[in-house]
Parts: sequence; C-alpha cells; structure tokens
Amino acid sequence: MKKIISLKLKLIALIVWALFIFFMSISKVTYPEGQGGSAFEVNNHVMAYFVLAALLFFVLKEFNVKAAYLATALIAFFYGFGMEVIQAILPWRSFSIYDSIFNLVGSFGVFILKPYYRFRPWNRQVI
Repeated sequence: MKKIISLKLKLIALIVWALFIFFMSISKVTYPEGQGGSAFEVNNHVMAYFVLAALLFFVLKEFNVKAAYLATALIAFFYGFGMEVIQAILPWRSFSIYDSIFNLVGSFGVFILKPYYRFRPWNRQVI
C-alpha cells in the first residue's frame, strides 16, 4: 500500500517552494513610485509563507512530530527572518520589520489547517 501523495513529492514541493522564496528574496525588484509596501506586496508575503508553512507541516506530520503546528510556524518564521537578514546585506534590498511581521502572519496561518487536518483526504491509503 502506498499513500496518495508520497513523502518524496512533499519534500520536493517544500524544497522547490523554499528555493522560490529564496530567489525572490535576493532578486532585484523595482516598484513604481509609491507602490512599495502596497497591499499586493503584503499579500505576497502572507501567502508565500503560508504555503511554505503548509508544505512544511505536511512533511513534519509524515515524521510524526508531536508539536508539528508550532514547529512549522516557528521554522517558517525563522526562514523568513533569515531572508530579511540576507536582504539587509544586499545593496539592492533592505531589511523590513514589516515584511517579517507579514511573514509571521503567513507562517502562523498554518493553525487554520488544524481543524481540517483530521479529515486528511490526501493521506488515505490506496490498495
């Protein structure tokens, strides 16, 4: 018997998404005047780190991590904070505490999965 979505596929998705965030964090971006910090940018941070946290959560649950929700949120947040520190070093980017806060909001969004995870249609066994 094998699971519908294998651990390998979950790990690949997590790594690809983490690399995507990394490359987007170090790339040079230019905003039209007055557009930096817009609602679109805020939404990007929240959604990117929510997806990262969700993928990480699914991987940690495969390993039966007891505090998977909290561990997921903290790992995703510290990954985001690390990206902000890297941006502080780059001459074309800058550190933003607001971006870190929005990363935190997205990371802790994994807690909304808690009531739905018990149904686990993606973990059903197939014969």
